[in-house]
Amino acid sequence: MQRGKFGIEFDDGDGFPFRKMVWLAALIPAAVVLILIFRGCSREPAPVDIGSADPVEQPSAYPAQPAKRGERAPFFGFGNERKPQEAVRPATGVAAPSEPPPSVAKPPESLPTPTDDTSKKIPDTVQKKLSEITAAEQQNDLLAARSMLLALHKSPEGRNIQEFLERKLAKINQTLLFGDRPMPGKIVHKIQAGDLIGKISRQYNTTQEFVLKANRIDNPGALRIGKELWVLNKPNFCLTVYKKACTAVLTLNGEFFRRYPVGIGPSQDVPTGTYALSSRKKHPSYSRPGQRTIPYNAQGNILGTVWLGLSPTRDTPVVKGFGLHGTWVNASLGQNCKEGRIRFSNSDIEQLELLLPLGTRVNVVE
Repeated sequence: MQRGKFGIEFDDGDGFPFRKMVWLAALIPAAVVLILIFRGCSREPAPVDIGSADPVEQPSAYPAQPAKRGERAPFFGFGNERKPQEAVRPATGVAAPSEPPPSVAKPPESLPTPTDDTSKKIPDTVQKKLSEITAAEQQNDLLAARSMLLALHKSPEGRNIQEFLERKLAKINQTLLFGDRPMPGKIVHKIQAGDLIGKISRQYNTTQEFVLKANRIDNPGALRIGKELWVLNKPNFCLTVYKKACTAVLTLNGEFFRRYPVGIGPSQDVPTGTYALSSRKKHPSYSRPGQRTIPYNAQGNILGTVWLGLSPTRDTPVVKGFGLHGTWVNASLGQNCKEGRIRFSNSDIEQLELLLPLGTRVNVVE
């Protein structure tokens, strides 16, 4: 440093030059910009969802949104990162929603509308009876509701709403039959010394499976003397299969119990006549003449979970290998089928096995 013409001047000594400081200060912002650009280019791409077999372009999980008032907008992507979420593989190949839809309460079944002629209104007399049935249900008087439903089902007035009435009757019948409450044909048996489930079921001509389920017995070998059981007292079940309509109607002591959709095999394999339930088989194998036997639940076994064998009675000709069976394909119900005999859904044939004792009459009609 020395005194010059214009005051104090810096010389070219060994000290740190001011001019170099200026250049260094200018390079720092440029380096920051280059780092930010490099950071944005090297960001890893989002993972690809492989839950679907077909590649489908998925929208961004976090759509861009404008900054709210009072918030700062992100600078070069800073502040816009989100924590990774666990990927969910949809079971059906369709992208799962981020949140489950809100649960919607199922409304009670509304009053029926005419099915034969939609221009006709339900008569006032029928409307009144339906209101009385609804009132009995709300008061939990299912016996009264059942009695009124059966009367309406038998009357000409109920033909136009038959499907509705049968649906209501089937639900009430099942509740009464398997619930801890009385119904016509159902009595109480008090267990005595020496009683076994098999002995009780034979005494009342019902099935062991029904006694166990209706009384919620898990251990039939530990019956307590004096315990009261609900049993059906010699129930008169009858099943009628309608080939053209592809339905079957079960009655109990002459009263409607339930209607089932069925699949009907080739006409020559399902002859009309009167039969009796003669055998029952869980998890049946399947075989046709000249073919190998297909084990239960193997591909090609069309018999479902239960087989109920039928034997002809009266003048009905003998048919080999005739019976009722389940099916794995519920879409085949309600129509004619290329093979099999009389098929029910697996759940329906299991209910029939539980309810029908050996010797139950089965009618097959056109």
